[in-house]
Amino acid sequence: FYQLVLERDRVMGANVLKRLWKDKASVAVLITGGFHTKAISEMLNREGISSVVVTPEFSSWSGRENYLRALKKVRSFA
Repeated sequence: FYQLVLERDRVMGANVLKRLWKDKASVAVLITGGFHTKAISEMLNREGISSVVVTPEFSSWSGRENYLRALKKVRSFA
């Protein structure tokens, strides 16, 4: 399982870099799960690209059903 996750890190990071260079972009947004943060951030840093990581803070699990539905890709919270 983790080998596939690490390969996804490499592919996502490489795709971001390709797109940045192709579009000559100065700003980009990549949203990933927390597991990928370290590897992709390190890859960007090696290429001289600054990054910012935004991590939500949960103070309680109140409303957790919405979070769990989002993880399951349920489109509506109604």
